[in-house]
Amino acid sequence: MNYTDRLENLLLDMSYYLYKSRMVGYISLSKETGITTDKKLSHSIAYGINLLQEGLGKENFNFLLELKRLELIKVPDFTVDDLKLITICFKSLSYILEGDYEEMETYGSFILDYEGGHTHQVFHS
Repeated sequence: MNYTDRLENLLLDMSYYLYKSRMVGYISLSKETGITTDKKLSHSIAYGINLLQEGLGKENFNFLLELKRLELIKVPDFTVDDLKLITICFKSLSYILEGDYEEMETYGSFILDYEGGHTHQVFHS
């Protein structure tokens, strides 16, 4: 799967997690982490969802995600595209923490515009 397809799938997954978190709360999200087919992102998504469940404040949440991202930079199996997607994933998780779908949609559209995705297919279908 190419980078653009992976990006679009990631943003769809993140939108789904935001929807689920607003409907049933963070606790039930751990049951949903298997929906991604991108194995290189699944551990990062699960890590972020576990942090959501701990009830951390925004600053501490984002700090721990940044520490994890720095740790993942050293993993030789990750490409630059993988690391970009992980960074986008972590930023999306911060929008999930805030529960703000409009901000998430704006962020997703911005990323897709700059990274070559198809905004209308992700957020308006």
